[in-house]
Amino acid sequence: MYFLIDDLNPSVIQAEYAVRGKIVAEAAQIEQQLKAGKEFPFKSIAYLNIGNPQALGMPYQTMLREFIALCMAPHILKTNTEAFNPDAVSRAKDFIKENPAGIGAYTNSLGFESVRKQVAGFIKNRDGYEAGEIFLSNGASSAIRDVIQLISGPEFHFFLPVPQYPLYSAALALNSADYVNYYLDEENQWKVTDKELKRAYAAARHQPKAIILLNPSNPTGSILTQTELLEIIEFCHQHEIAILADEVYQENIYYGEFVSVKKALKVFEETRKCQGPVVFSFHSVSKGYLGECGLRGGFMEVVNGSKGLMENLRKLASISLCSNTTGQLAVSMMVDPILNATWKTEKESKLGLMKQKADKMSRLLNTQHMKCQPITGAMYAFPQIFLPAKFVQAHENPNLEWCVQLLRTRGVVGVPGNGFLQVAGTYHVSFSVLERAEKMDGLIASITEFHEELWKEWE
Repeated sequence: MYFLIDDLNPSVIQAEYAVRGKIVAEAAQIEQQLKAGKEFPFKSIAYLNIGNPQALGMPYQTMLREFIALCMAPHILKTNTEAFNPDAVSRAKDFIKENPAGIGAYTNSLGFESVRKQVAGFIKNRDGYEAGEIFLSNGASSAIRDVIQLISGPEFHFFLPVPQYPLYSAALALNSADYVNYYLDEENQWKVTDKELKRAYAAARHQPKAIILLNPSNPTGSILTQTELLEIIEFCHQHEIAILADEVYQENIYYGEFVSVKKALKVFEETRKCQGPVVFSFHSVSKGYLGECGLRGGFMEVVNGSKGLMENLRKLASISLCSNTTGQLAVSMMVDPILNATWKTEKESKLGLMKQKADKMSRLLNTQHMKCQPITGAMYAFPQIFLPAKFVQAHENPNLEWCVQLLRTRGVVGVPGNGFLQVAGTYHVSFSVLERAEKMDGLIASITEFHEELWKEWE
């Protein structure tokens, strides 16, 4: 027998991804038992553990799918296109003309040049400044992993927010990279403070090399203002710290406005008359109102990268050959959509419904023993759950146990807060706000009833 656990890469063994961890594995088993006829106190599983919009009934953008379908089968353009919207037909013809090899061939390692030009135009329109270098990627995740792999080292720390999205702690573990936590201020709607950044910097055992920003944040649902971003950029400039800006929820803004790190960087540079820190920013077709998680489309913009940095990023891209071409088509439509009536109506309907559900969840998950901050962006609620002392004492991992019992008694899948990291002595749970509207009231009531029953049992 070979390849036992002691023979495996210890970095892979150490890595964890709580969003698809133990709770989800048990939920899948229960789902199979339900299908086989076994009785539970519920009829179905509600997967609130992940931002997977179309799995929970969110419709796709019609124009996007028609465009992709025509590019996938361009012979249709030469036969009968009556079933397709004329705008999608025109867009597909333009794409095929510019990219005659189509989508079955490898592209440039950085992606279709025509799509990268569209991304650059999107960034300029959004920020008012020229774009940096653009890399198309398989979702945001592959680009994030490439950057972490490239800049990791044994004597450098990353600044990792608490709470964070588990992709980051997993990617750092895979690259044997160390990190120091900086804590978001929960009582101040999860703000990032200069005082906390300075505390974290002083606590680092090695020179911090990069900071990870989630804006809007998964899991907290908070948004960074331009003032906050400028403070962070000033801090990074002083200490020569690069910025990894995860901005995949930039379309999911319910209150306030989205300001990109790139835009704030340019404001900083104009004000200070200097070059600011290196910024890697990431976007994806998986979130927003597209919700095309399965198409795996995304992009990265790099600003202020050195020659050596950019050469090696391109090398990593070339090792992967290219990102998938269907995802690149989705990026094309995300950054340069067909703004006809169909597109606008579908977009407004979906974003409006997500806002309603976010408002409802953040409001109703405030009870005697549960507190949820306002959800101003992204797709998640991250309430703090207050647990009875006896319950905490009785369980080695009370946060996980709470989620296990919620699943077994109510059929609801949440992610325990310790999977995202949290302040010691506090307990949280992450729920997506994406469940179908007709089920939302019942699910929230089930969660709060479960929690109050737990208190009655253990108080």
